[in-house]
Amino acid sequence: MNPSADLYLRLSCSDLLESGFLRPISATVYETDQHLIVIRRDRGLALRQPQKRLIYVIDDDLRGAIKDTRTPAAYRMKLLFAEWRDAARLETRADLIVVTCDELHALYEGLFPQKHVVRLDPAWPVTKLPDPSTAPNIIHVALLMGASHAKDATQLYPVLDRLLVRFPQIRLTVSANLAVPRRWKSSKQVQIVPAMNWHDYHRWLPEQRFNLLLYPLLRGRGLNQARSMSKLGEAAQCGAALFASASWQAGQKAVHERRCVGITDDPAQWEGEIADALTNPDRLRAIALRNRAALIAENQPQKQRDFWNRVLNVPSRHPSRMAAE
Repeated sequence: MNPSADLYLRLSCSDLLESGFLRPISATVYETDQHLIVIRRDRGLALRQPQKRLIYVIDDDLRGAIKDTRTPAAYRMKLLFAEWRDAARLETRADLIVVTCDELHALYEGLFPQKHVVRLDPAWPVTKLPDPSTAPNIIHVALLMGASHAKDATQLYPVLDRLLVRFPQIRLTVSANLAVPRRWKSSKQVQIVPAMNWHDYHRWLPEQRFNLLLYPLLRGRGLNQARSMSKLGEAAQCGAALFASASWQAGQKAVHERRCVGITDDPAQWEGEIADALTNPDRLRAIALRNRAALIAENQPQKQRDFWNRVLNVPSRHPSRMAAE
C-alpha cells in the first residue's frame, strides 16, 4: 500500500481493481488497456509502454521542497536522488497531469502551458466516520505527522510543555517519527506512538478517538505551500477537531466554514486556542461535527470515482457504474 495511491486512486476504484479493469504494476503504477497511471514515481516502468496514455499524479511541490532548507535533509535527499529523477521524465511524457491542490495547479499550468492539468482532492472513506465525543475529564490531543514534518512540529513543543503543566487532564499522543523531546518519553501524560508504515497507520487511525488533532506548518514555500486537504479527512477518521496553521492554503475554505481552526505562527496564539479548547470540549465537538458533516456531504470518494470513470473511459455498462445508477 502507498498513501498517495490509496487516497487518489485505490480506495475510490477498489472494484475496478477487483474486476481487472484497473491493474497494478507496482504500488504506484497502474494500467488499463489504454492508460498508464503513475502516482509520484514509476522507477522506469512507464518507459516500457510508450503507446499508452500516461496520467501522472503528483501531490507535492518537489522543486520547492528540494530547494527549501527547512525540509529535513534526509527527505530532501530522497526527493532529489529518487523521486525527482522520475518526476522530470514523467512531467515531460505525461498526457494528463493530476495535481492535488490549487497551488500545484498554478505551478504546473505555468510550467507546462501546453498540457492538460487538473485538480483532484484526496478521498478518505466517509461511510463509517465516528461520532465525535465529549471528554469532560480527559482531553485527548494528537500530534500525528510524518518525518517530513519534523521541523513543523518542533515549534509547538514549548507550547505543549506549558499546557501539559497547566492542564493535567491532557493526554498527548505524538508520532515517534518526529523529534520527540526526551522529557516526554517519561511523562505519564504523553503516549509516543511507534513509527508505522502507511498500511498500519491506515488501520490504526480509525481505531483511535482523539478530541483535538494539531497540524502546525511553518510558513514558506515547498512542501507546506502545496499541502492538500487530506488532514481534514484524517481528523475525521478519529473523531478529532483540527487545529491547523493559518498558512495552510488548502484549509482556508474549511476555516471559513468553521470545520477547523486556523492559527498564525505566533506560539502565544496556539497556546491560547488550545487552552480555550481544553476548557470547552463542547467547542471541539462542534468543530469536529461540522467537519464530519461536510466530508459526508462532499463525498469525495464518489467525486473522485466519477473523475476516474471519465478519464479512464470506464464503460457505462461496467457493474460498478450500473450499481451507482
